[in-house]
Amino acid sequence: KNHTIQYLVDNEVAFISAATPDFPHRICFKFLQDISSEYKSIGDINSSSSQRPLQAFLKKKMVHYSTDTSVDQIRHLNSQVSEVKNIMHSNIESVLARGDSLESIVTKAEQLEDKSVVFHKRAKKLKCAMLRENIKMCILLVAIITCVLLVLAGGLSGLIYFLVK
Repeated sequence: KNHTIQYLVDNEVAFISAATPDFPHRICFKFLQDISSEYKSIGDINSSSSQRPLQAFLKKKMVHYSTDTSVDQIRHLNSQVSEVKNIMHSNIESVLARGDSLESIVTKAEQLEDKSVVFHKRAKKLKCAMLRENIKMCILLVAIITCVLLVLAGGLSGLIYFLVK
């Protein structure tokens, strides 16, 4: 039930295989061709002494054709494509993650640039305010020195007047 039957007739000998419906037909026919060529090399297999080696041989071939991906080039290529696809998905995820981090870096750089403009404006205002304070202090110092000099000049002139009189 639910099996597909493949057969190969070679020199009036029929080689028959049964497989599940999802098993590829091309592998079944490769298996039958391999069995056919092996049969040609062995010759008569009707004797009971050749039945055991034949059963072991058939079992070995069935396992080989069922599990080995190198038997079927399409299956082998599909497995390679699957591996490459997985690697590409991983690479794309890495690129997307890197893109996200690049976007966050660009955003942070723009914010930093905005903050630097604000800092520059504040620094300029502070420089102007400090310059005004410095000018005020210089004017005050000049005024004090002038007053002291006037007082000294006035005191000296009074002393000179007193001495001369």
